[in-house]
Amino acid sequence: MIRFDTAPSNYLKDDYTFVIKTLSNALIHLYLNGDANSILYADLLALIANNELIPNSSYRITDYTTTTAQADTTSAGHDFDVIVTALSTNELSEDAKCVRKVGDTYFENAKLEAWEIKYCIHNDTSRFAWADTVNGKGVIYYMKDEWNNECPYDFKNIQFKKSNVFLYTFGGTADNSLTGGCHHNTMMDYVSSSVLRLNFNTFGRGCYSNTFGNNCYSNTFGDYCGGNTFGNSCYSNTFGDNCRFNTFGNGCNSNTFGYGFNYNTFGNNCCFNTFGNYCNSNTFGDYCNSNTFGNDCYSNTFGVGCSSNTFDCDYYYNTFGNECKKNTFGSSCHNNTFGDECKNNTFGNNYYDNTFGNNCQYNNFYHGSSGTTKKDYIRYIVLEDGCINNNFYSEVTTDIDNYLQRIRIKGLENNTPTNIQITLSEVDTNYEWVICYTSGGTLKQYCPDNNDSYKLENIEVSTWNDSNTYTDFGYQAQIDIDNLSESDFVNVVFGVNEAVSGNYAPAIEIYSGYILVFSKVNTAITIPTIEITKIDL
Repeated sequence: MIRFDTAPSNYLKDDYTFVIKTLSNALIHLYLNGDANSILYADLLALIANNELIPNSSYRITDYTTTTAQADTTSAGHDFDVIVTALSTNELSEDAKCVRKVGDTYFENAKLEAWEIKYCIHNDTSRFAWADTVNGKGVIYYMKDEWNNECPYDFKNIQFKKSNVFLYTFGGTADNSLTGGCHHNTMMDYVSSSVLRLNFNTFGRGCYSNTFGNNCYSNTFGDYCGGNTFGNSCYSNTFGDNCRFNTFGNGCNSNTFGYGFNYNTFGNNCCFNTFGNYCNSNTFGDYCNSNTFGNDCYSNTFGVGCSSNTFDCDYYYNTFGNECKKNTFGSSCHNNTFGDECKNNTFGNNYYDNTFGNNCQYNNFYHGSSGTTKKDYIRYIVLEDGCINNNFYSEVTTDIDNYLQRIRIKGLENNTPTNIQITLSEVDTNYEWVICYTSGGTLKQYCPDNNDSYKLENIEVSTWNDSNTYTDFGYQAQIDIDNLSESDFVNVVFGVNEAVSGNYAPAIEIYSGYILVFSKVNTAITIPTIEITKIDL
């Protein structure tokens, strides 16, 4: 049954429009737009005060306007009418409707009849921090538009002041939610001291499918951020454009993310992080905080409690153990695996494919006696458990074909931490210092120039066999070398493309008459140089 009540002669009647709408409580509500009694806000308050509401009747507040008294917020003043329904002679339902004002052009392309709102006719500051007790005409404290954006306030009008500019929730200085540019975003309540407050979250253009937990506030997002899920109490974050498909744990706050930061998962209480552009596919454990990442850092996995790290550009595919902290990595360091509690390390540029055991700390990889300039192209380092305070120096002039590689230091801590220093003091020479054990177990340092050295060049490797010697390197190839003994020193120098690909293991195995090299791929390659030094121990 549709009820048509006779309106007082001083109430205006508009064009009749049937509206059928499913409310948030799943009830289907049918009302006649033209059947709502048009009334001024003050007159409706008088009816409530005098117990003169007609139960089940609808009232269209024709002078409603959104106002706010909360600091650094304002209303854009895009007015629409609010339709409320009487529950009794002195009470209104807070499930309300919106309709365009007669003559309105701002909302001419919006479907206000599809919006869901919750409206309190009283300017109740004990419930709403932005309630205006002077000029307010009630408070909209929930709104969901036809594009499935939903916020605990009138996001079509409420604006937030940031950098002295008032911004809409979606789109910046223009409301991008009007035409669906921003869609399917959900924000939960921000409540402080039992009072609902405006949350100061803002998005750029084209943001979609973001979900916020309770009490997330003061976040700023760039354009086209989508598919993010934020836990409760995330606040004071700044995200660049194109951040999407991120999942943040509870309490992530005061972070700054560069453009294109996506597909990341943060643990609880990650805070004070600064990420460069295009950092993506990272997974951070709990309590990771105060980190600074350079551009293009991605696919990293950090354990619990990693903090105060600084990563330069292009640092990626790394895995850090728990409590790795206060590390400084140069540009292009990647494919590293650090054990638990590795901390206070300094790595030079292009340092990659290294493996550190647990508790390796205070290592510095750089060149120059002062350590002020990082060393390029030190790579394939393996530090076993307990090795600390190691320093790798080099004053060799480096280029794309001149670098240290495949240095292995194992178990040198003993009862007292040992400082290990490998020094290449000669510039632009062929000298190379080698540290190894004799067959009697004595650790010796020697210069290969004191022994018989020679090179094999352009060795073709086309036959690879299955191997399970090293994890992730499923193939091995045998390279025969005449008169080779297991005590000889062999250095395999891959071509540049192979060396930087990460497809070839940082270790070889030396046998009598041959060596084994290990690969992730079964692909024919040419090795430019194999250096052999006959060791007379």
